[in-house]
Amino acid sequence: MFVLSIMQNKKVLAVIPARYDSERFPGKLLSILDGKTVVFRVVSQVLKCGNVDDVVLATDDERIASNAASLPIEIVYARNSFRNGTERVASIASRFPTHDVIINIQGDEPFLSPSGLFDLVEALKTDVTTQIATLMSLKSCTDLSEHVVKVYSDEDDFAIGFIRHMPSDIECYSHIGVYGFQRNVLLKVAELSVTDSENEQRLEQLRWLENGYKIKMIRTEQHVISIDVPSDLSKAERYIKSIKSQDE
Repeated sequence: MFVLSIMQNKKVLAVIPARYDSERFPGKLLSILDGKTVVFRVVSQVLKCGNVDDVVLATDDERIASNAASLPIEIVYARNSFRNGTERVASIASRFPTHDVIINIQGDEPFLSPSGLFDLVEALKTDVTTQIATLMSLKSCTDLSEHVVKVYSDEDDFAIGFIRHMPSDIECYSHIGVYGFQRNVLLKVAELSVTDSENEQRLEQLRWLENGYKIKMIRTEQHVISIDVPSDLSKAERYIKSIKSQDE
């Protein structure tokens, strides 16, 4: 009972890296979806999650910071010299030494499911052997776009591999850009060297798998539309309209 109480009392920090520049779509986080920016929607969804203690928006741009200034979060200016988002999040985590679980939430996930995020956090809070956790859609992936990352897992929902192109011989699911870490694990994976498969697929999580870390896949009903390229905005707008029509 004492051990369980300690685990449940773990403090949770959610970090949202929010760079202005993006290789495929610069400024995408300030794109408007039904009157709100993408980044505002992401932060708002995170704030609906009942088991996150603190939320930090890590940005390099005053426009992004200003857009989120009305929300009850901490805004930290992060430099651009990191190789990836994990290094940036690990740097932010070093400023919050009392937090045991660190969540890295991509700033381009406007339809992030608060319930899916809640389940991910609980997996890390209640089981110290869960090193890394991330989200995948409940439905098998049928999207051929390389911008939609696919994941295939074992019978216990631990990731076997991540790929960008649709495989022909295995069932896979759409991966959603949220990563949760035990604090000590985050600090270690942030220092790992880049691997060949990571370079080939442009997927950092392959580096973790190749170095022996286990990634628990948490299933969610979240609708998978991240904003990677300009055409994703029209998909997102259609999805919002479909939700509104159902509510009428």
